[in-house]
Amino acid sequence: MFTSIFRWRVEGSLQELADKAKSGLAPVLQQCPGFIAYYVVDLGDGEAATICVFESRETELASRAKAADWAKQNAGDALSEPPQISAGETLVAVSR
Repeated sequence: MFTSIFRWRVEGSLQELADKAKSGLAPVLQQCPGFIAYYVVDLGDGEAATICVFESRETELASRAKAADWAKQNAGDALSEPPQISAGETLVAVSR
């Protein structure tokens, strides 16, 4: 598995942007080959993180163009700065 973490500075309502991402971006990502999970996390103080988990580095990288296109068309001025990106192989994954 491969996980990417995008850290964003959000202008305006993070909840509104998260709702848009849930109804708009999440279905796009779910259609990408190798998709496993997508999360939006409120970090406080106008910051958010998005976490994407895919089967491989290649499938995660391929999804980034679709996510970037979606953000350009739907996020407006809420994401005026580029994100800080961290990514790597997932070493441990535990869920219910």
